[in-house]
Amino acid sequence: MTSAFDQFIEDGKVLAGRHGLSWDAPYDPHTGAIPKTHWWDLGTAAGKVERSRKLISTFAANYAAVAAVGSVTGRDCSGVMTPAWISFFKATALHDLFVKGRTPANFTNNISDSLRILAICAGDTPPPLLSASIVSAAYNAALIASPSAKRASTLKALIANWLDGTGIADQRPLAQYCTPDPSNTLALEREKRIETTLRRQVDSKRPDALRSDLSQVHYAEKLPNEAALAELIRIVFSASPHTFSDLIRFHQARILLATGFRVGELVSLPSNCLIVEQPAPTNPRLFGPLTPIVMLRHYAEKQMPAGRGFELVEAIQHVPPLLVPTVMSTVSTVLRATEPLRRLAMAQRATGSLFPDLQPEALISWTEAYTRASGMMQVTVSEIPQSLKDAYREAYDVVALNAIRQHQARALVSSSVSPRVRDYFRRVEIDRQGRSLLRDSEGSEFLLEKRERLAGRTPFVRVGELEEYIREALPTKLPELRLSRSDRGKIGLEDRLFLYPGRAVAEAKHDAIIDIERYFSVQYASTADLEQQLGGIGGGRLFQRYGDSDDERGHKINPHSLRHLQNTELFSRGVADTVISKRFNRKDTDQSYVYDHRKLAEHLEEMEPEKARLAKTMLGPKAREAFDLIRGGRITGPVVSTFQRIQREEGDEAAFEFLNAEAGALHFTPYGFCLNSFAASPCVKHLECFNRCSHLVRTDAPEEQKNLTDLSRRYEIHIERLRTKPSKAPNYITQLAHAEERLAGVKAALAQAPGPPVFPEGSSLHAEVGRAR
Repeated sequence: MTSAFDQFIEDGKVLAGRHGLSWDAPYDPHTGAIPKTHWWDLGTAAGKVERSRKLISTFAANYAAVAAVGSVTGRDCSGVMTPAWISFFKATALHDLFVKGRTPANFTNNISDSLRILAICAGDTPPPLLSASIVSAAYNAALIASPSAKRASTLKALIANWLDGTGIADQRPLAQYCTPDPSNTLALEREKRIETTLRRQVDSKRPDALRSDLSQVHYAEKLPNEAALAELIRIVFSASPHTFSDLIRFHQARILLATGFRVGELVSLPSNCLIVEQPAPTNPRLFGPLTPIVMLRHYAEKQMPAGRGFELVEAIQHVPPLLVPTVMSTVSTVLRATEPLRRLAMAQRATGSLFPDLQPEALISWTEAYTRASGMMQVTVSEIPQSLKDAYREAYDVVALNAIRQHQARALVSSSVSPRVRDYFRRVEIDRQGRSLLRDSEGSEFLLEKRERLAGRTPFVRVGELEEYIREALPTKLPELRLSRSDRGKIGLEDRLFLYPGRAVAEAKHDAIIDIERYFSVQYASTADLEQQLGGIGGGRLFQRYGDSDDERGHKINPHSLRHLQNTELFSRGVADTVISKRFNRKDTDQSYVYDHRKLAEHLEEMEPEKARLAKTMLGPKAREAFDLIRGGRITGPVVSTFQRIQREEGDEAAFEFLNAEAGALHFTPYGFCLNSFAASPCVKHLECFNRCSHLVRTDAPEEQKNLTDLSRRYEIHIERLRTKPSKAPNYITQLAHAEERLAGVKAALAQAPGPPVFPEGSSLHAEVGRAR
């Protein structure tokens, strides 16, 4: 063993002890499974509280990895890592988390699987003694272990960083041997996928490609689709949410539109996020009170230095005055709606019980137990009146919720219990291997057969037993009572702004009402949920539920694209890059330009601000449009040549005056833009531009493309008719030649890209007609 390897392991042991992790965790040597009590929860160790825990629960590779290694090496291999590799595996996890300062997910989602493949491929060979053949075999196994070949690219990176870069490997550099086997067709195919992905990533970081179209947007695919954005705005500001969870999601989207937060920053907003300052005016009698300054306190991502100081770093974003009403009303609405959930979460933390208002030995009716465990308010066969549902969903107020509760309490006197209650406790009995949760009024076991009638009896449930069942059988519904660390102290569930009932799928699926005052499961919003609601596969779920047409129901938006959009709009409005970078919690201005997707015309204006301001004040609408086309090099012609000559000789002001006078004559036709001026005389060949007129220039207007396509189709039909019915008339050949010539011109126009003349070698039809006179 090398001293570098020994030191790496010793440092790992120190890090494990410092963060409360047991280094010598026991495991099954045959399966690699670690006992649950000894699992490493990397998120908890780092102070990062997440619903999806990042765990090390086994020292074995998965079946696909073992099969891939066997396929490459041609031998049966154990899926469990050897002790030396287990030590290296644990030390790498700790160094990645606490030295490199990366997230727990980086190890569990990226490094872990690739490192397991390398370990089982190496077998008894320890990390320092790795050879080129082992690395090559592991790389090829990683290539075929997953369709995306992501594990292979990660394997190459971890060898370069953790074995070559740290000096642990004796025969370094080893990363150079991460190459596909020429005889393995599948490995070669997966290698091509890696190359394609790398090429795409490199291309996205290159300088801007040349853009010939003034309206061309830089990396437009990173901006939200306009129709989808308009539909999202309509939904979250106009539609009525059908469920409590959708109410929270609507307001999340409103804040996202107003701030451009990262999704993680949005869902982690604290309940005290709103900051309102009343500045004192210098002379209140003269100027009156100043407008309040409104800011949003949030936890900024990507702020932690290496070594992980704190998990959550507080930051402030100012809210523009135009958006203050939206932001303030959104925050106040969410705080009011989630107040019952917040109170319950606080009580759960204080008592350690899921039902803090009840004693563990207390007996409650099975209908109340059903509501507290599932959240469902309807416990009888008597349906909740639609009027009560509508009253509650109008404002999601607890007063209306109490009216529904009273309705069901009255219905219990005259109606039977809903079959769903009976079915629920039947499933509980199955989960408990035949042991019923139900008790009689004395606390004895209450056995209820499948079709047995109650006959006036009322089953009860002991609170402590119900809570024990929930903790064992429903772990994904448990409220997250772990505390997150921040630079201002501990952050609990009750300190979050966006709360909703956990896994309340019955709201949307069965039009159910959830009792948010009694349902034990309180959860905070997650990034995965919002991404799925706005941009899920096949369309965002909010669009599917609230869209008015099939097209609208198919929309989807990447939430992060709204950050790109706001960044671009701020640049378009002339906001300084330093201000934009500060708004989005960036450490320098470079990243703000990565998010800049302005059109070419806007970039040109930024490069010549004085000329842009003069054009804005002097030019009329048509002249301004012509100026943009000229400046982008999209049109040429006599007027353009004269404009450019005046601009060179007499300056911008004289050139703009000329363009104002001539621009009225420059005009758009149904088939493109005409460069000639008809101020003196009209064109008698008007609308025959496609007959090889040198003044015709295509634009990017959709209507223009449609007009040319329709015209081409009509000419084709006309020519086909002439050919199917030939004639000996003297004008037949002339008519056919005329139609074919026009069709060729139309097709040439269709094939031409916007910008350059369609017929650069053509003639001026206007000039020819003038000479004919």
